[in-house]
Amino acid sequence: MLKKIFATMCLLFNFVFADAQQFTSRDLIGRWQNARVKGGNVTFLTKSTGLWLSNDGFLYNKMNYSTNDRKDVIELKFTYEIDRKHPKYARFKIKFLNDSTFLMRYLWGIPKNADTSNKKVAVYKKIKKELPDTEMRYPTYKDILGVWGSKLKDTTRYEKFTFVDTSTLYIQTSTQGLNKLRYTIDFKKQPIPLDIYYQDKLIKQCFIGFYNRDAIRLEHFEPNKRGDHFTVFGGNAHLYREKEKAVVNKQ
Repeated sequence: MLKKIFATMCLLFNFVFADAQQFTSRDLIGRWQNARVKGGNVTFLTKSTGLWLSNDGFLYNKMNYSTNDRKDVIELKFTYEIDRKHPKYARFKIKFLNDSTFLMRYLWGIPKNADTSNKKVAVYKKIKKELPDTEMRYPTYKDILGVWGSKLKDTTRYEKFTFVDTSTLYIQTSTQGLNKLRYTIDFKKQPIPLDIYYQDKLIKQCFIGFYNRDAIRLEHFEPNKRGDHFTVFGGNAHLYREKEKAVVNKQ
């Protein structure tokens, strides 16, 4: 009889303990996959640094973050502007359902009793074992080579960039014909700096940021006017990879 009572007490204790388990920001450390956006991974490296990746490890953005652990929700504040003197931050709410699933929502609170079926939240599942060839990697020339064009209906703002090889670039706009130029780029910085030359003269400086493999943000700056971050106003363009191989007129 005593053995049965002891066993019952142990089961009851374990149930109460599990039900009362509190998750904190320490439980974020690791790699997580967006259950609805299959290409989206987030990795929390340390208590203040992380990465946004594709499934195969392609690095979109590094981030710095901080957290505030509430009773049931973790408040996450993060920035992609890791080298900016005064970075801007975005804020999310995170709620763990268990040690391998959490819900996340931008700005707004997470609805009471929300689960993985709730469409107002993003659902992340922990990747407990990384697959081969999915380790984090920076973008490379392989990711930028090709033709990138704008999709604006306003043809006065049309732009097309053709990265031919590791140094040759063609630019075409609504006001200028096809120009053969030279470029340098540093994929390990964020945002990615792009310098454009006509022969040996620096004529334009840019920032590039990947939204995904086929979409980038590009901002133009006059020589030596580029700061340490993207700006809201200025020479911003959203360019998309053209699927068909373009023929470049080299005359």
